[in-house]
This record gives sequence, C-alpha cells and structure tokens, in this order.
Amino acid sequence: MRLGLPKTLLLHVLFEQLRVVALTAGVIVVVIAFAAAIKPIGDGDLDPLDAPKFMLLAMVPMLAYALPFAGGFGTTLAYHRLTQDHETVAARASGISNRMLMAPALACGLLLAGSLMALNEQVIPRFLRSMQEFITRDVARLIVRNVAQGDSFQLNNVMLHADMAQSLGPEGSAYERILLRGVVLCELEPRSGEDAPLAIASELSTSEAVVWLYHASSVERVSGETEQPREGTVAVIRLLESVVRQKGDRALVHVQDTLDVGPMFLPGAFANDPKFLTYGELRRVNDEPERMEFVQWRKRRLASRLGRLETIEFVDEELRERGRMRLVDPLDRTLYLEGAGLTPVDSEFRVVRPADSPIEVTIIRDASSASGVTRWSVGQAFVRIDEKDRVTQPLEMVLRLRDARSEAEASEAAQGRREEIVLGGLRMDTDQADELLRLPVSELISRAHRRTAAAPEPELDRRQEDLAKSVDSLRREVLSKIHERMAMAVACAVMVLTGAVTAMRLGRASPLVVYLVSFFPALCAIIAINGGQHLVHRIGEPGLPLLWGGNAVLLLYTLFAYRGVARH
Repeated sequence: MRLGLPKTLLLHVLFEQLRVVALTAGVIVVVIAFAAAIKPIGDGDLDPLDAPKFMLLAMVPMLAYALPFAGGFGTTLAYHRLTQDHETVAARASGISNRMLMAPALACGLLLAGSLMALNEQVIPRFLRSMQEFITRDVARLIVRNVAQGDSFQLNNVMLHADMAQSLGPEGSAYERILLRGVVLCELEPRSGEDAPLAIASELSTSEAVVWLYHASSVERVSGETEQPREGTVAVIRLLESVVRQKGDRALVHVQDTLDVGPMFLPGAFANDPKFLTYGELRRVNDEPERMEFVQWRKRRLASRLGRLETIEFVDEELRERGRMRLVDPLDRTLYLEGAGLTPVDSEFRVVRPADSPIEVTIIRDASSASGVTRWSVGQAFVRIDEKDRVTQPLEMVLRLRDARSEAEASEAAQGRREEIVLGGLRMDTDQADELLRLPVSELISRAHRRTAAAPEPELDRRQEDLAKSVDSLRREVLSKIHERMAMAVACAVMVLTGAVTAMRLGRASPLVVYLVSFFPALCAIIAINGGQHLVHRIGEPGLPLLWGGNAVLLLYTLFAYRGVARH
C-alpha cells in the first residue's frame, strides 16, 4: 500500500521551525543593533535620542548574519523536540523516510536563503546607506563636532584647525555656512604614493574664516565632468585677512583681501565603498569603474596630465600644418598665434619662426573696428601649460612674447617695443582633458600606456599605474562582494540542514549540546566566507575556493552526519 504525503506532520515541523527562527532572529538583531549603536554614541556621531531610530535602521542589515544562525538554531530546536518525543521513530514505523523528514528543513533553508539573497542584493545596501547618512548627515555637523572636541579635520588636501565653530545657516545655493575663529590651515601636497609622507605646500592663519557648503549636484564643473550628478558636498573655505607662507619661503605674507581655498569635492560616505551598492549597481560599477569617486579622481588626474601633453602636440601640429593657432583668453577675446611649430626648450616650448615672416600674434577685441585688433610682431615666443595641475578646471596655456612690436606703434621709436609680454589663461576651443575624460577608463589607460611606451614620461606613467591599480582593486572588490552575498545565502540553507541532521543524530543530548555541535562548523563556514571575501579583494579569483570552501566543508559534514542517521 502506497502512503500519501504526510502533510500534517511536515507542515507542523515547518511552522515550528519558522516560529523559533523568527523569535531567535528578532532577539539576535536587537542585540547586534544595540551593539552597533554603542560606538557612534561614544564617538559623538550619534545623539542618544537618535539611537532608537538608528537601531531600527540597523536591524535589517544585521539580518545578513542573524538569519543563518537563527535558522540553524530554530531548526535544531524543532528537530530535537521531534526526536526526543520519538516522533521520528513513529514516522519511520509508518513508512516515512528520513529524506521525507528532512523536507521541512530543506524548505525552510531554501526560503531563508532566497530571502537573504533578496535582502543582500536589494534591501540591505539601501539600509546601510541610510545608517551611514544618519551618522554623517552632512559635513557641517562633522566640522562643528571636531572643532568642539579640539580636533583637527581634513577636507581633501586641506588640514584645518579652529578654536570655535558656529553655524550661520544656508544662504543662496549654499545649504550651510560655518563660521570659524582662530583658524590655522595647511594645504598638503599630493602624495607620490600611498606610503609617501605628507608634505605641506603652504600654511595659512586667520582670525576668521567661513566654510561654504554646497550639494555637489547643484554645482557645475567642480570635477571636470557634468554627465551625471554626484553624491557629496562641495566646500569652499573663505579666509578673511590671512597670513600666508608658501613652501620654501621664510617670510610671512600678509593678505588683507579675502582668500578662497577650493572648491573641494567631498564624496558621500558611500561613494567609495561597494558594500552600499545593490547587485545591479555593482554590475554597472564593474563595467564603469569611474562611477566610484576614488577611481574618478584618479581618472581626472591622468586625463589632466595626458591632456597637457596632447595639448602641446595639438598646438605643434596646428602650427606646422596651418601656420596658425586660435586661442581664447580669460576675457573670451580671440588670439591667433602664427608660427611653424614648437620645439622644446627647458620647461617651455619655443615657437618656430616661419621661413619668410616673423612670428605674429593677433588679439581681436572687436572684429567690427580696426582699433579692436592688435597685431604684434615677435622676436621670440614661448608656450607652456599652466604649472597648476588643474583637475577641476580647463587646461590653460601661458604665452610669453619677447621683443614684441605692435603694428599700431611701429612708427614710434622705443615706445613701440616691449621686451616681454606674458599672456596667461589661454584656452583652446576644445579642452583636451575634457575630451579624455569622456573616454572609458580602459581606453584612457591604454592611451596613456601607448604614450609612455613611445616616449617615457615618469609622472604620466605613475598616474596611469595608479589608476589601473585602483580599477583592478575595485573590480576584485566587486567580485568579492557578489560572491560573499551569494555564499552567505547558501550558508543559510546549509546551516539549516546541518541543524536538522545534528538534532536527529544526537536526539538524546541536551538542546544546547546539540546546537553547539552544529554551531561551531557553521561558524567556521562564516569565518571562511568573510576571510575569503578579503582574500578575493586582495588577489582576485584565486581566493574564491576559500570563500566557497567553508560551505563545501559544512555540506560534507552534514552529509556525513546524515549517513549516520540513515544507518541507525
């Protein structure tokens, strides 16, 4: 006689499992969320009155660790009670196999694994963002807190200390203004490497300064790209009557006018960490690494350096082929430089004189009148890119003219000649750095690599390697996060099966002993997943066996224990 499916027994076991799992998970997440709130409260990042709300936000991300252990514990208790009440013996006597008895555990494990997979991929990253935003609501709060505690704080390459900070509220497009008194500010030089020591480029001190804070999405051309709004803050520090000392200077310079430092882009807390990204966002970041701010910043630095070199090449090519180059000055006036090319001289490039004519520079202020056009005949002309590494502004050139004579003054004697004229802030119609920023990261790296292979350029090579390393590190981290989330979901199902098999095997032991026997192998699996995630982030795919090895060993342990149950 063929028996039907014992629905009553299986549903009873399944509901008992889910009841204990829900109760256990609730207790675990409350305890872990409380523990997560202690450090922010102690550090002053979180007000005690905000702690309950922060704990509610933290409960959802804590399910990533609570569900696997709660599933194992709930299943262990349910099957241990089933075994101690001899219901398993009765079920076997009725013709119900061990595999059928394991069906509720398998269903519970798959349900929890699917839920955890959905939480890990879509829900938990969003709650982690909310938690981080709750702690670091804005830069203004961090500045005021650090000043109140007597600590210095750093905004990009600016280290700042103040005696007092006071909020002045919003004004215009600025969402907040902070008044600082007794300010000492140091501008730091960019590091040549991650292990390189910090170097101070300039020191400033002032009695008062105001920090203006803007939302990055409301500010144009802060970072050289405008194709997508970014999450973060733009800060401008306005110093009032300051004392300045540049690197290498012994004397102090007293500046009575206001002096602005910035703009500086401060990425949001989750702009540099893939753990805040959903699965779809991780896949997009893997294809477009520049979505992460730390990659985008390195991309801008490489594009700026490569753009400087290509700008000089473009000017040289225009002069050789057309004999003329069009530029625009800071007042949007047109300037034409006529020559036969460029040749390097020290840190500048000398304009080659045409064969049958002098070097000429024409400045057009108003094309409709003759008085609006000035022409200079030049003995020598030199071109160089502005010394500043402009990662946030268009590339600008400086044109230095020697022995210049204006046609309008040609009839005059000495007054018609000028020994030297310096024209700065000159731009081309197309910014080469902007064009390079629009390239994908991989194409920009390849372009820089071809350039350094043809003509060695140490600084360009260093920036290209820095960008390539950051992209590789990001892609390894994305790979590790994707596999970690999947492995945690699989571990949830395996731990449930381990708890059920262990409870059936050790039915005569106390529930605590039974759970400990299944807990320690499960804990080793979780440790292997976390250790494997860090290893994959460091070395890539070779670390995946460790990440998944914990689940494999735990599954083998469960199968071995099940064979013991089946024999007896």
